[in-house]
Amino acid sequence: YGAWVSSARLVRASQTIFRISPARVRLANLPWKGKPIIFAAISGDEPVLSLEPGEFKNLLKHPRTGEPAKKISDILRLDSLRFSDGRIIWRDSSPSSKPAICDNLQINIDSARQSPSKYTFRMVSRARPVADATASGTFDVDALQLDLQSLSMNVDAGPAQAASPLPAAVQELLNR
Repeated sequence: YGAWVSSARLVRASQTIFRISPARVRLANLPWKGKPIIFAAISGDEPVLSLEPGEFKNLLKHPRTGEPAKKISDILRLDSLRFSDGRIIWRDSSPSSKPAICDNLQINIDSARQSPSKYTFRMVSRARPVADATASGTFDVDALQLDLQSLSMNVDAGPAQAASPLPAAVQELLNR
């Protein structure tokens, strides 16, 4: 079971955190009335993820009541995540610092479910010509906890780069 989505956005406090267009979604099973839609795979082109410190601080709480929200594991059974021509923007808490930007991302994540909320994963990311990365570990979708077991990165941090995937403090140090 699946669907094509022409444009989707995740918005928090009127700020777009994630957007993608178009996207393909595969469901784990046929949705039934009163039951959650369970996502098995998501793939798409030109996604943009814009983050800053504390972005997900209260994600697991209901916005009006402050009570615990539904568990993410109740709607997610993710086998794979595939994105092409993506962009990730990280802004630190200083308004004067340059954001870390990864452009032209090709992200492939394969996962295996260990429990209702915990997954093992292997990720390959290509952001040519600036950076390539591979990572593996576990991720708990309910606790929003990531445990990296391995991480390998190749980064071109030359001053000629218009945007850098490195944090602002590292960019400043390299540009001295």
